[in-house]
Amino acid sequence: MTSLLRYVLAIIFAVFFVSASAADFSGKVVAVLDGDTIDVLVDKTPIRVRLAGIDAPEKSQPFGSRSKIALSNLVYAKQVLVQDQGPDRYGRRIGFVWVDVHVTAEWMPEGTKIPAYWNGSHWNDWITPQFTAEGIAMVAAVMPDVVFYDKASGRVSVVDDPGEGDVGVFEVKPVDTFVDGKQIPTYEIENWCWELSE
Repeated sequence: MTSLLRYVLAIIFAVFFVSASAADFSGKVVAVLDGDTIDVLVDKTPIRVRLAGIDAPEKSQPFGSRSKIALSNLVYAKQVLVQDQGPDRYGRRIGFVWVDVHVTAEWMPEGTKIPAYWNGSHWNDWITPQFTAEGIAMVAAVMPDVVFYDKASGRVSVVDDPGEGDVGVFEVKPVDTFVDGKQIPTYEIENWCWELSE
């Protein structure tokens, strides 16, 4: 094989690889096909997404329809963020799906609703949301003695008091997430008792 042919093949491979690579996206869920596959509308184009890490029963299998209903209740007609893991062999995008939600907690002032993303995960029956800078700033405003947010640097510190007099401070490291093509930091405050707000 000549070096020119190798060079051309390398370019073709690079172009194919880049076009097939993963890129996070967000949009509205317009269809739930079964318990692990949805269509997300992005720029007026539906993108089929297979949920990463989930293997739900097919519609014809036992509990298949229940699985589809459960997923529909979580995501149908809602804005979602898809952390794209690339295509599967059928051309669907494989992705971790985060629902755009509002959360609250018993210890927050009544009516407080903090914007966040949630992927359906729980800790001791409480949800585990990811907060954008806007959301974490709201948490810090409601709890200024517990959560510290420096908007300029993006640093978040949380006072941890397990109730035994051992007070500590830990830093919440941001995770870079892509929303509508823009890289933004999101934050998770672990082991707090969050619940979905109505």
